[in-house]
Amino acid sequence: LYKTDIGLVPYISYSESFQPVIGVVLITNDAFEPQEGEHWEIGFKYQPTGTRTYVTAACFDIEQSNLPNPADLPFAPSQQLGVASIRGFEFEGQTTIGDFFLDANFSVIDTEDPDGVKFQSIPERQGSIWATWRPSLGTLNGFSLGAGVRYADDNESNGDAFLAANGFAPTPVRVTTDGYTVVDALLGYDFARTSL
Repeated sequence: LYKTDIGLVPYISYSESFQPVIGVVLITNDAFEPQEGEHWEIGFKYQPTGTRTYVTAACFDIEQSNLPNPADLPFAPSQQLGVASIRGFEFEGQTTIGDFFLDANFSVIDTEDPDGVKFQSIPERQGSIWATWRPSLGTLNGFSLGAGVRYADDNESNGDAFLAANGFAPTPVRVTTDGYTVVDALLGYDFARTSL
């Protein structure tokens, strides 16, 4: 990362990971290779000089390899040809205006497992915005009042486990759960040693 004089900090990062896998390949009897991960990320952090505002944004690309074969082919010469990818963008901003504290974030995540379908139960788009009022003077000092909205896009999951549990042969079934919006509210007060 590089810190500039105007409060802007652009950065780029790269990392690798591995996770051991227990078992052997059925045909060759060789031990499984560890699952591997590769992560690229580029973004920035920004806090304008002399302000109470903080903004971050990032684009990322993650690849997981040595996963089980696509379509779960158990007797293939190799059983670890599966590759999954996770790509996305994240944004978050925080600021303070007088006695008001504001927070907003938004993300877009595109996932694909070795079978070419989306990861289970992960919305493609998510976002939220939140505001809290904390009066700093007078008889309301210690009082907090807040409200916010959260949104999650629809997501998919695998219905095979449900079919098998109910006596049906597992077949590729994707179940889509609708997106939702939730409104939250906060009412609080800080005493000397206790927060309510």
